[in-house]
Amino acid sequence: MITLALKPVVFGTMPLHDSNEREVRGYAQALKQIAESGDTLQISEKQILKFHSISRANGGDAGQYKTNDSDIIEKHAAGSERVRFKTVTAADTPTFMRKLIEAWR
Repeated sequence: MITLALKPVVFGTMPLHDSNEREVRGYAQALKQIAESGDTLQISEKQILKFHSISRANGGDAGQYKTNDSDIIEKHAAGSERVRFKTVTAADTPTFMRKLIEAWR
């Protein structure tokens, strides 16, 4: 269930204040397109990059593979950090995406 505070961000046309709001709306738009496509949705590299562009609200690296390595880092209030999720390197991302798509099919 979406709270009242999020409804204008997700469903509205109001101006968005920051990248977090743009990303939330972008994810909602991408998920809507996926739901509306139903069984006709073709999983392809091009389609995944299109959804990435929508979900990233056409900002920054939207619609393209990452160019820098980036793990998911958990930062604690006391200042310590730990790798929460180790990602595929930027150089290996296109290859791994193609393998994922092949495995999906």
